[in-house]
Amino acid sequence: MSKGIEILIKNDPNPELIRAAFEIAEKDDTEKKQESGKSYLQHVLSVALFLKGMGLDSTTIAAGILHDVLDGLPSSTKKIMVGEIEKKVSGDVAFLVQRSTEVGAIYFSLGPGFDRKKNLAEERIKNLKKMVFAQARDIRVILIELSSRLDNLTHLDYLGKEEQKAYSLEIIKIFVPVAERLSIWEIKSRLEDLSFGKLFPEKLEWL
Repeated sequence: MSKGIEILIKNDPNPELIRAAFEIAEKDDTEKKQESGKSYLQHVLSVALFLKGMGLDSTTIAAGILHDVLDGLPSSTKKIMVGEIEKKVSGDVAFLVQRSTEVGAIYFSLGPGFDRKKNLAEERIKNLKKMVFAQARDIRVILIELSSRLDNLTHLDYLGKEEQKAYSLEIIKIFVPVAERLSIWEIKSRLEDLSFGKLFPEKLEWL
Protein backbone atom coordinates (compact mmCIF):
# COMPACT_ATOMS: atom_id res chain seq x y z
CA MET A 1 0.00 0.00 0.00
CA SER A 2 1.38 3.42 -0.98
CA LYS A 3 2.31 6.13 1.49
CA GLY A 4 -0.46 8.30 0.02
CA ILE A 5 -3.23 5.87 0.88
CA GLU A 6 -1.81 5.37 4.38
CA ILE A 7 -2.11 9.12 4.96
CA LEU A 8 -5.66 9.11 3.58
CA ILE A 9 -6.93 6.38 5.89
CA LYS A 10 -5.11 7.66 9.00
CA ASN A 11 -7.69 8.92 11.51
CA ASP A 12 -10.44 8.59 8.91
CA PRO A 13 -13.81 7.45 10.34
CA ASN A 14 -14.40 5.12 7.37
CA PRO A 15 -11.03 3.75 6.21
CA GLU A 16 -12.59 0.70 4.56
CA LEU A 17 -14.48 2.93 2.12
CA ILE A 18 -11.24 4.62 1.06
CA ARG A 19 -9.40 1.28 0.84
CA ALA A 20 -12.15 -0.13 -1.40
CA ALA A 21 -11.91 2.89 -3.71
CA PHE A 22 -8.12 2.61 -3.80
CA GLU A 23 -8.29 -1.08 -4.78
CA ILE A 24 -10.41 -0.22 -7.82
CA ALA A 25 -8.13 2.69 -8.76
CA GLU A 26 -5.02 0.56 -8.29
CA LYS A 27 -6.40 -2.07 -10.66
CA ASP A 28 -7.24 0.66 -13.19
CA ASP A 29 -3.74 2.17 -12.88
CA THR A 30 -2.21 -0.69 -14.85
CA GLU A 31 -4.25 0.37 -17.91
CA LYS A 32 -4.03 4.16 -17.66
CA LYS A 33 -1.39 6.84 -17.76
CA GLN A 34 -1.85 10.57 -18.08
CA GLU A 35 -0.52 12.35 -21.16
CA SER A 36 1.85 14.22 -18.84
CA GLY A 37 3.57 10.92 -18.00
CA LYS A 38 2.36 11.07 -14.40
CA SER A 39 0.64 7.85 -13.47
CA TYR A 40 -3.13 7.84 -13.08
CA LEU A 41 -2.76 6.64 -9.48
CA GLN A 42 -0.35 9.46 -8.58
CA HIS A 43 -2.82 12.02 -9.91
CA VAL A 44 -5.90 10.70 -8.12
CA LEU A 45 -4.01 10.29 -4.83
CA SER A 46 -2.83 13.91 -5.10
CA VAL A 47 -6.44 14.98 -5.60
CA ALA A 48 -7.65 12.85 -2.67
CA LEU A 49 -4.91 14.17 -0.37
CA PHE A 50 -5.87 17.73 -1.21
CA LEU A 51 -9.52 16.94 -0.43
CA LYS A 52 -8.48 15.42 2.89
CA GLY A 53 -6.45 18.54 3.63
CA MET A 54 -9.64 20.57 3.21
CA GLY A 55 -11.32 18.40 5.84
CA LEU A 56 -13.75 16.67 3.49
CA ASP A 57 -15.56 13.45 4.35
CA SER A 58 -14.65 9.86 3.48
CA THR A 59 -17.18 9.68 0.64
CA THR A 60 -15.72 12.72 -1.12
CA ILE A 61 -12.16 11.45 -0.64
CA ALA A 62 -13.11 8.04 -2.06
CA ALA A 63 -14.79 9.75 -5.03
CA GLY A 64 -11.62 11.83 -5.51
CA ILE A 65 -9.63 8.60 -5.80
CA LEU A 66 -12.04 7.33 -8.46
CA HIS A 67 -12.92 10.58 -10.23
CA ASP A 68 -11.09 9.61 -13.46
CA VAL A 69 -11.92 5.92 -13.50
CA LEU A 70 -14.72 6.24 -16.08
CA ASP A 71 -12.75 8.41 -18.49
CA GLY A 72 -12.43 7.03 -21.99
CA LEU A 73 -14.61 4.00 -21.36
CA PRO A 74 -17.39 3.00 -23.78
CA SER A 75 -20.93 3.36 -22.39
CA SER A 76 -21.38 -0.36 -21.74
CA THR A 77 -18.11 -0.60 -19.79
CA LYS A 78 -18.93 2.57 -17.84
CA LYS A 79 -22.18 0.98 -16.70
CA ILE A 80 -20.30 -2.09 -15.46
CA MET A 81 -17.72 0.05 -13.65
CA VAL A 82 -20.43 2.18 -11.99
CA GLY A 83 -22.07 -1.04 -10.79
CA GLU A 84 -18.74 -2.22 -9.37
CA ILE A 85 -18.27 1.06 -7.50
CA GLU A 86 -21.82 0.88 -6.11
CA LYS A 87 -21.22 -2.70 -4.93
CA LYS A 88 -17.67 -2.41 -3.58
CA VAL A 89 -17.64 1.20 -2.37
CA SER A 90 -21.05 2.94 -2.18
CA GLY A 91 -23.88 4.35 -4.27
CA ASP A 92 -23.04 7.90 -3.15
CA VAL A 93 -19.45 7.53 -4.33
CA ALA A 94 -20.69 6.13 -7.67
CA PHE A 95 -22.95 9.18 -8.09
CA LEU A 96 -20.07 11.60 -7.41
CA VAL A 97 -17.79 9.74 -9.82
CA GLN A 98 -20.39 9.89 -12.60
CA ARG A 99 -20.94 13.61 -12.10
CA SER A 100 -17.17 14.21 -11.90
CA THR A 101 -16.73 12.46 -15.25
CA GLU A 102 -19.25 14.80 -16.87
CA VAL A 103 -17.72 17.95 -15.40
CA GLY A 104 -14.21 16.68 -16.16
CA ALA A 105 -15.11 16.50 -19.84
CA ILE A 106 -15.13 20.31 -19.95
CA TYR A 107 -11.66 20.70 -21.45
CA PHE A 108 -12.59 23.29 -24.03
CA SER A 109 -9.22 24.88 -24.66
CA LEU A 110 -7.39 21.63 -25.42
CA GLY A 111 -9.96 20.34 -27.87
CA PRO A 112 -9.32 20.15 -31.62
CA GLY A 113 -9.78 23.36 -33.58
CA PHE A 114 -9.66 25.58 -30.50
CA ASP A 115 -10.19 29.26 -31.28
CA ARG A 116 -9.23 31.29 -28.19
CA LYS A 117 -11.15 34.42 -29.23
CA LYS A 118 -14.33 32.51 -30.10
CA ASN A 119 -14.24 29.85 -27.38
CA LEU A 120 -13.45 32.28 -24.56
CA ALA A 121 -15.91 35.01 -25.55
CA GLU A 122 -17.70 36.44 -22.50
CA GLU A 123 -21.13 35.02 -23.33
CA ARG A 124 -19.66 31.55 -23.85
CA ILE A 125 -17.70 31.82 -20.60
CA LYS A 126 -20.91 32.63 -18.74
CA ASN A 127 -22.64 29.59 -20.27
CA LEU A 128 -19.72 27.30 -19.46
CA LYS A 129 -19.74 28.34 -15.80
CA LYS A 130 -23.45 27.59 -15.68
CA MET A 131 -22.74 24.21 -17.28
CA VAL A 132 -20.20 23.34 -14.56
CA PHE A 133 -22.80 23.92 -11.83
CA ALA A 134 -25.59 22.19 -13.77
CA GLN A 135 -23.58 19.05 -14.49
CA ALA A 136 -22.06 18.84 -11.02
CA ARG A 137 -25.39 18.89 -9.10
CA ASP A 138 -23.39 18.65 -5.88
CA ILE A 139 -20.74 20.97 -4.45
CA ARG A 140 -18.53 17.96 -3.68
CA VAL A 141 -18.21 17.29 -7.41
CA ILE A 142 -16.98 20.84 -7.97
CA LEU A 143 -14.45 20.48 -5.15
CA ILE A 144 -13.14 17.28 -6.74
CA GLU A 145 -12.89 18.90 -10.15
CA LEU A 146 -11.15 22.02 -8.86
CA SER A 147 -8.65 19.84 -7.00
CA SER A 148 -8.04 17.82 -10.15
CA ARG A 149 -7.45 20.94 -12.24
CA LEU A 150 -5.10 22.25 -9.57
CA ASP A 151 -2.99 19.10 -9.75
CA ASN A 152 -3.04 19.15 -13.56
CA LEU A 153 -1.70 22.72 -13.58
CA THR A 154 1.48 21.47 -11.92
CA HIS A 155 2.09 18.96 -14.74
CA LEU A 156 1.62 20.87 -18.00
CA ASP A 157 5.22 20.78 -19.21
CA TYR A 158 4.40 18.01 -21.71
CA LEU A 159 2.27 20.55 -23.63
CA GLY A 160 3.51 23.26 -25.96
CA LYS A 161 3.68 26.82 -24.59
CA GLU A 162 0.53 27.94 -26.40
CA GLU A 163 -1.46 24.93 -25.16
CA GLN A 164 -0.28 25.60 -21.60
CA LYS A 165 -1.44 29.20 -21.93
CA ALA A 166 -4.80 28.15 -23.39
CA TYR A 167 -5.42 25.71 -20.54
CA SER A 168 -4.36 28.28 -17.94
CA LEU A 169 -6.57 30.95 -19.48
CA GLU A 170 -9.49 28.54 -19.30
CA ILE A 171 -8.77 28.07 -15.59
CA ILE A 172 -8.67 31.84 -15.01
CA LYS A 173 -11.84 32.51 -17.00
CA ILE A 174 -14.01 29.60 -15.85
CA PHE A 175 -12.75 27.75 -12.78
CA VAL A 176 -11.29 30.60 -10.71
CA PRO A 177 -14.70 32.38 -10.78
CA VAL A 178 -16.37 29.09 -9.81
CA ALA A 179 -14.06 28.79 -6.78
CA GLU A 180 -14.67 32.44 -5.92
CA ARG A 181 -18.45 32.03 -6.13
CA LEU A 182 -18.22 29.16 -3.66
CA SER A 183 -15.79 31.10 -1.40
CA ILE A 184 -13.11 28.40 -1.73
CA TRP A 185 -10.32 30.91 -1.30
CA GLU A 186 -7.33 28.56 -0.98
CA ILE A 187 -8.11 26.80 -4.27
CA LYS A 188 -8.93 30.10 -5.98
CA SER A 189 -5.60 31.58 -4.93
CA ARG A 190 -3.56 28.54 -5.98
CA LEU A 191 -5.33 28.24 -9.33
CA GLU A 192 -4.66 31.92 -10.00
CA ASP A 193 -0.99 31.70 -9.01
CA LEU A 194 -0.25 28.61 -11.12
CA SER A 195 -2.22 29.88 -14.12
CA PHE A 196 -0.54 33.28 -13.93
CA GLY A 197 2.83 31.55 -13.95
CA LYS A 198 1.97 29.78 -17.21
CA LEU A 199 0.43 32.85 -18.85
CA PHE A 200 3.15 35.32 -17.85
CA PRO A 201 6.31 33.35 -17.01
CA GLU A 202 8.53 36.38 -17.59
CA LYS A 203 6.66 38.41 -14.95
CA LEU A 204 6.79 35.52 -12.48
CA GLU A 205 10.53 35.27 -13.05
CA TRP A 206 10.88 39.01 -12.42
CA LEU A 207 8.94 38.71 -9.15
